Amino acid sequence: MDDMLVERDNILYTKYTDQPYTGPVFSLYPNKQLKTEITYKDGKIDGQSKFFYDNGQIKWNKSYKNGFLDGLSISYRSNGKIESEKNYKEGKENGSWKIYDSNDQLKLEKTFKLGIQDGIYRTFYNNGQVEEERLYVNGKLNGAWKSYRPDGQLKLEKNYKEDFQDGLYKSYYNNGQPEEERNYFEGIENGTWKSFFNDGKIQEEKIYDNGILISKKEFDYYSNGQILKEQNYNKSEKNPFCCYEKNGDFKDYYSNGQIRSEGFYKDGMLEGSFKQYFSNGQIMIEKKYNQEKRDGIYRTFYNNGQVEEERLYANGKLNGAWKSYRSDGQLKLEKNYKDDKLQGIFREFFSNGQLEWEKTYKDGVLDGIWKSFFNNGKPEAEKIYKDGSLISKKEFDYYPNGRLKSEESFMDNELHGFFREYFSNGQLRIEGEYKNGKQIGEWKFYDTDGNLELEGNY
Repeated sequence: MDDMLVERDNILYTKYTDQPYTGPVFSLYPNKQLKTEITYKDGKIDGQSKFFYDNGQIKWNKSYKNGFLDGLSISYRSNGKIESEKNYKEGKENGSWKIYDSNDQLKLEKTFKLGIQDGIYRTFYNNGQVEEERLYVNGKLNGAWKSYRPDGQLKLEKNYKEDFQDGLYKSYYNNGQPEEERNYFEGIENGTWKSFFNDGKIQEEKIYDNGILISKKEFDYYSNGQILKEQNYNKSEKNPFCCYEKNGDFKDYYSNGQIRSEGFYKDGMLEGSFKQYFSNGQIMIEKKYNQEKRDGIYRTFYNNGQVEEERLYANGKLNGAWKSYRSDGQLKLEKNYKDDKLQGIFREFFSNGQLEWEKTYKDGVLDGIWKSFFNNGKPEAEKIYKDGSLISKKEFDYYPNGRLKSEESFMDNELHGFFREYFSNGQLRIEGEYKNGKQIGEWKFYDTDGNLELEGNY
């Protein structure tokens, strides 16, 4: 701002007067290039205001009236290309807004009416095709909303009324086949919903009434197009708020005829054994339920038949050992739970069988010793936790020949406790003690043969 001008209460005055300023105001970059050119009338920005890059290219050209944005505002990239065009009236968005990419391609256009979105809204792909278009009336979605793929093919269409989905919703696969059809009334699911496979065959049909699922039918097919499964579900009589329930055995299959899963429902709840299989017939998952809650052993398997993971549940909560294995049967990790919370020792192992780390939990939080190791079995660090908080830790470092190089103790992320450093031949080099990050007590320094060279006190 010019040295002869001063701003008071958002009004620009000629310095040392009560006269509002009228005229241009300029500012410069350090390289003396023009930075801004702003016009004032009666102390307020009025007319065209320009902002420039330090290379001299215009950055913004804004139109003001009585201190408010009013009219067309254009922003430019540093190469002179237009970045956006926006219209204002009395400081509010009004009329068309357009945004362009660096290749001058229109990316977005929308319209406003005195600060409220009103009219068409469109976004575009880099190739110029419309990506999405919506319609706003007085700030709310009203009318069709359509989405397209880059080749112009319709991807989705739905309707809105006063910001709520209303009427038919359709989505399509990229081959043009319908993917889903839904019906809404004032934003709530109502009427028939259908989903399809990408070959046009129906996959599922649902009936909604005022947001509540009343019934549904599921379809499945073999690869030759023959129907494999058609399953009906009905609204529960015992619990009308549960939309449907199953009863009895159920099975479904892979297209090669192998069983994919099998289990049992009672009053709409999983009960007893449930199994899933790989397409080669090998077991994938086995678990047990009691009134829809996991209860008993839970196992997952690799497709070679080896156990991948096993857990134990009681009344829906993890209770007991959890173990994971590698595909060759080697133990990968083991931990314990009590009422869904980690409890006791948690261990994980390297692929060579060496212990990677072990830590202790109490009621789901770290409590006790945490040890980590290198894959050659040598200790890497040792930490002490209490009620989830780190109390202290000890770290180890090694030479490439495997000999211990140093051991350090920490508390509150500061060196605290005994410190030792060794030569690569294994001889002690330095020993001493830290307290709160500072050396204390007697410190000793040795040569490579183990002879004391120097000692001192801190």
